[in-house]
Amino acid sequence: MPAPALPIGPARTEILWFLEPGLAAPIGPKFEELLDSRWRVSCAETGPDAEAAIRSLKPDLLVLETPSQSPRSLTLLRTLGGLAGGVPMALISTGPVEPDSIPHEVLDVEQSSAVDVRWVSRLVRAARQGASRSPPRPSLDQLDVALGIDDRAQLLEKARTMVDRTRLWLVLVNLDRFRLVNENFGLAVGDRVLAQVARRMRAVIGETELAGRLGADEVAWFTTVDPTAASERLRQTLRVPYDAAGGEVSLTASVALVSSTTTPTPLERLLARGDAAIRRAKAAGGDVVVSDADENSNAQRWYELDTDLRLALERQELFLNYQPQLDLSSKRLSGFEALIRWRKSTGQLVSPGEFIPALESTGLIVPVGAWVMHQACTTMARWRSEGLADARIAVNVSAVQLRRDDFLGIVDGALLESGLPPECLELEITESLMVDVGTRSIHELLNGLRARGVRVAIDDFGTGYASMAYLRRLPIQVLKIDRSFVKELGLDPKAGGIVRAIVELARALNMSTVAEGVETTEQEVVLAELGCRDVQGFRYAKPMAEIDAGAWWRAHHQKAA
Repeated sequence: MPAPALPIGPARTEILWFLEPGLAAPIGPKFEELLDSRWRVSCAETGPDAEAAIRSLKPDLLVLETPSQSPRSLTLLRTLGGLAGGVPMALISTGPVEPDSIPHEVLDVEQSSAVDVRWVSRLVRAARQGASRSPPRPSLDQLDVALGIDDRAQLLEKARTMVDRTRLWLVLVNLDRFRLVNENFGLAVGDRVLAQVARRMRAVIGETELAGRLGADEVAWFTTVDPTAASERLRQTLRVPYDAAGGEVSLTASVALVSSTTTPTPLERLLARGDAAIRRAKAAGGDVVVSDADENSNAQRWYELDTDLRLALERQELFLNYQPQLDLSSKRLSGFEALIRWRKSTGQLVSPGEFIPALESTGLIVPVGAWVMHQACTTMARWRSEGLADARIAVNVSAVQLRRDDFLGIVDGALLESGLPPECLELEITESLMVDVGTRSIHELLNGLRARGVRVAIDDFGTGYASMAYLRRLPIQVLKIDRSFVKELGLDPKAGGIVRAIVELARALNMSTVAEGVETTEQEVVLAELGCRDVQGFRYAKPMAEIDAGAWWRAHHQKAA
């Protein structure tokens, strides 16, 4: 009897499922045995088997099943993806997974215990949709030609021969949020910018150095000569605005510099260290060079921070300060911003710029962020009961918190337990966060907050890469003007022009503005002339402990009356 014909529809998706050594009970083989009209799984257990399968099957999707998610497993997945020509990828781990740490080209990461036929089908749909949305980009081919390397596989093959016989330096260059260039200005402008990036890189590193593209926005440079000075020149030259069809486009780059410490050194280990360094550069805000020496010295510092932070939670060393926000025209109190601080048992204050990234990288920001929100709401609710009417409390939230499914539940819990009206809570997010969390996810989340009556502000506006489309579509109520622009008011006419543009943009979109870091009378006068609504800064009050902030608003209320 002939086999039943497959239903007419899209071509069947070929899935190459690579089983990393060390798996106690791999789940890939059970999917290999299934007959599905939409997809077919083929398993491989060794590198040569995977390469042969890639050549024969030409897979549409790659899945790596690994004992644990790690930089090494992500590097292996990227290597397989490069061999397969950049097809969509996914990762399955026997142990815990960290979705926040996967690179953007990986569709999904999941624990093996949660993987079933429905998960595979969803993955196939996502891969097909991704393929239809992202056709092959001529600009990437142009970038490869300009760098002199055909593709990732050829680049890594040449690098492997170098690392086996000499000490090798790896410089990873990641264009910070390059995809926003395409989103804001179009693919043609993106193509032109990429070609200029390649020419500038070659001008710095020379024509004979080994360099090539690892991803859509990441380039690797392998060299046997210490590239520290050249890496900084590279970062600087990539910051110069790019010509884009009569206008200019500005970009920055995160640069990671690592070296092999022994010969030979596995290339995968070098790439994994480079990936880790790039993540640290991104966590620092980008536009930085992170060197091998930085990695070694900072590793111990980060370990100490992680240990100290866990002790700080037990010892209740974290606390909140509150800084007032005032209506500029009437000088009436509009609200407070809650700011987390850390004083060790020794009395030493730790900079928020140091410990907040550590909280985010360790995941401790989730319980700490929930505590901050609950504490801030409780404090404001009590102040309202004591006579502080028409004031709100602003709380900063991170991408790690927003990516969690229970975030809205945390907000609901803080409001319910404190009794604070939702309209008195304002959540501050950054421009980059709107992009990092994802367009669809952030839209659904902000709509959920709006439905509750909670306000949303974009913090440090003007320093990131917010698309005008985001501002138009998303339910945002406040733009906070970054202190770097306020600081230059009265000194630099361009700063005044930027602030004026932000105020007018907010007015056109029916948003309000808050200027941060106001310290002088001159800055206040200029802001009033430009039409800024609210202000915050040392001119009015420094961040204060809860008891001092309570005394401050009572005294301010009496003065205003």
